[in-house]
Amino acid sequence: TSNFEALEYADDSIKSDKDVALLAFKCMGCEVDDHMSLKEIFLAAVQQDGEAILCASDSMRCDKDITFSAFKSMGYDVEEHMSLKELVLAAVQADGQALEFSPKHLKADKEVALAAVGQDGSALQYADDFLKSDQDLIKAAAESDSPLVRKTPSRRGSRN
Repeated sequence: TSNFEALEYADDSIKSDKDVALLAFKCMGCEVDDHMSLKEIFLAAVQQDGEAILCASDSMRCDKDITFSAFKSMGYDVEEHMSLKELVLAAVQADGQALEFSPKHLKADKEVALAAVGQDGSALQYADDFLKSDQDLIKAAAESDSPLVRKTPSRRGSRN
């Protein structure tokens, strides 16, 4: 997996800048060029490495094509005909940690968050802050087979 950390933590206004995305993904070895739109740049990047979606602004994560391509690239069982919410639900039901890659409004969706923490209690860290005090969510996280706090780092380490 490439190191996306520099762009991952940037403000959405930076993530939405085509020139920044183009330079960042070229430096990461993605096959992108100046003639591509911002969406095409992100599609190329997530097709090469699904975790590149972490570098996308929230509006870009709301693009169904980008989220579908990212989840497909990461090996989740998703179908192109699914709605954005269905894509995210399918991913988090297979791996609660997929909530990390989801748009903000779906991290705040109780159904999606419940599915994620029910699969992996530590996915609670990616739920919207207001859901972190929801009794149903806390109960689902506590009852999941995974610990609420990971004893070992996730694939790319802990991100809050």
